[in-house]
Amino acid sequence: MAYLNQSKDHEVNIAVATGKLVQIWRSLAFRREYFPFELVRTFAEFDAKVTTLDWSPDSRYLIVGSKDLTARILCLKKLNSGGKKKPFLLLGHRDSVVGSFFGVNSKTSRVCKAYTITRDCYLFSWGFTSDSGGEAEGSEPPSPRTPERDAERNLEVVENDGVKKRKKIDVEDGDEGYLSKGKWELLRKDGFMQG
Repeated sequence: MAYLNQSKDHEVNIAVATGKLVQIWRSLAFRREYFPFELVRTFAEFDAKVTTLDWSPDSRYLIVGSKDLTARILCLKKLNSGGKKKPFLLLGHRDSVVGSFFGVNSKTSRVCKAYTITRDCYLFSWGFTSDSGGEAEGSEPPSPRTPERDAERNLEVVENDGVKKRKKIDVEDGDEGYLSKGKWELLRKDGFMQG
């Protein structure tokens, strides 16, 4: 394990960076159980070792930096609507990313900026603009859906007493997946080398 960070909300999620992987674990509170942690999700999108990660204030997103000169914004939950399925790539670094942080709008308490720090002493400021009006360039159009298919897609199979039941799990819809429907752009690149 190279890096560990706990979520900021009331639900106890822990992000663990091990090599090229980022794993999200959920603690099952303080109950005494045989397996006190549950693996929620694993992200394997990195080409080199993960060096830093940080949670968004609502604990729905992670910003992760690595030695492959990129930072990625990962969505913890699966999206129900036509949001992007791949993580956002923040590119343009010339050395490995050693720090990554979210910036929050004080009026709305939503993420509006991201900051990355590289090993060669540069601070990158990234700005988020939401696509409230229409679809983003290069995004897939929403697929036609039927109510029966939506209900089937949002459910997971659970077996109890030989009977298969389904339950809803880890699906976002509406305004909750707001960072998945927009664009990130580089606002500034500041060098802070001494001497």
